[in-house]
Formats: sequence, structure tokens, C-alpha cells
Amino acid sequence: VTDNAALTYLGSLVEGLSDEFKYALVAGAVTGGGLTVIANAPNPAGFAILHRHFEDETIHPLGLLAAAVPPTLVAVMAFRISGGTTMRYVEEFVAWAQALDPAAAFLFLLPFVVAGAGLLQYYLEQRDAAAFREQRRGDVEEAS
Repeated sequence: VTDNAALTYLGSLVEGLSDEFKYALVAGAVTGGGLTVIANAPNPAGFAILHRHFEDETIHPLGLLAAAVPPTLVAVMAFRISGGTTMRYVEEFVAWAQALDPAAAFLFLLPFVVAGAGLLQYYLEQRDAAAFREQRRGDVEEAS
């Protein structure tokens, strides 16, 4: 949903974070790397190569998400096993999030809102396109 390099860079600017929290931040960025499309240069290149192998020559966001979830879960497990005290990371994150300025919280939530709006728009366009195809099919059947 967001750029991993930007996330880790912004996290490095926060003072007072423990080494464990820094590890969790980088682990989260690496783990979520498979869930980004535009944020990383190989993804647009991969899209350019692969798009013709998909229906309508587009890579659908929900299909991309479904394909990215299994390797992301493997990465989560790998970092969780090697990371150790996961609950402490969560507690530190909650304390940090509670201390956030409202403007910073807005900036963190904005990519999720944009992604949600994009997925909703995609769903509505697909629904409308399917209804249009059904209507055309019915018109063709009536004409014959």
C-alpha cells in the first residue's frame, strides 16, 4: 500500500525507538513488499511484461492481493520466528501511535483510504461493465 523505503526512512527519523522496534519496522516493510504495485520499480516492469497474459490485459488488484498473501504470510512467519518478542513490538507501536500528532496519523492512514477508494472504484467499474455486457447480450438475442 505504501513505499517501503519511505516507510523505513520515516521510521529512522523517529527518536527513541528501541532496536527491536527498528527491526520490526524493517521486517514489516520487507514483509509487505509483495503487496505493493507502483512503489517499486520492478513492479511496473513486471506489469508491462505480464499484462498480456491476463484477461482484458490488466492485472486485477484483488487477484494481485490474493497472489501476494501466501508469500507475505511466509515472510511474516520467518520474521516472527527470528524476531522473538513480537508482543513487545506491538506494545511499542501502540504507544507510539497514541503519541502521534493528528496530522501524522492522517498521513499514515491516507494510503489505506486511497487504496480502499481505488478498490471500490474498480469493483463498481467491473459491476457496471458486466451489467452492460449482459444488456448487450440480451439486445442481441432479442434482435435475432
